[in-house]
Amino acid sequence: MSRFKRILAAAAALGGTLAVALLTANQADPEPMTCREFGALVRRLEGERLTYFVAVRHGYAPPEMAASRPLGECASRRCTIGAQGCRHIYSYRYEPGPLVNGWRLVKLVSHPYVAGGWRELAQGNPDLHFMRSYGEAVSLCVARFGAASCRGLLRSVNDCWERSGGEQCRGGLRYGPGAGGVQPNPAPLTTPPAPDACTVGADDAWVPCEDDGRGRGYYDGDARAAMPSELDL
Repeated sequence: MSRFKRILAAAAALGGTLAVALLTANQADPEPMTCREFGALVRRLEGERLTYFVAVRHGYAPPEMAASRPLGECASRRCTIGAQGCRHIYSYRYEPGPLVNGWRLVKLVSHPYVAGGWRELAQGNPDLHFMRSYGEAVSLCVARFGAASCRGLLRSVNDCWERSGGEQCRGGLRYGPGAGGVQPNPAPLTTPPAPDACTVGADDAWVPCEDDGRGRGYYDGDARAAMPSELDL
């Protein structure tokens, strides 16, 4: 077990405020980490990002730490992890959606190691569900909440869906080859074009609105079936 993991395990046992627990656990460790080493760890965490999702039951407040991994202090769409006395802070963002039938879907972007902490927290937890990819978010959400509630949860965070032919239904408008969100401009040209509305189909894939061109297969989860780097720290 690495020093960092050993210190985290001790901090998890101590509980309380994460920064204080980390400091206490670090001081008690036979090989305590220095602030310079913690800074190097922060830079390493910042070098890799994974997008994943959690569904949170209304009223549940996640702790700052799972059983063995830090989640951070989360407020105002930002979670932070810091060691007291060190200037370096690791932070990652989250985007919560509105309540739908007592649940809220949250999109998170962090290092896979932290994602593993959320997955750990969700194990056996009826108030939290972990979803590691866009594809898994759809399949698990439908299985647990039903199609109607799931559509509302997903749309509240990211309302973009891709069809097998490459077209996208983005915010209720159709985009893609030959489609630009509006219908062809009727004559005379001074007539404003009508919106080209669309509805989500059963076979549409949920994709990020900030699509970077990697395709629906990537976001369905093929490239994120495993999180190997979470084990490298």
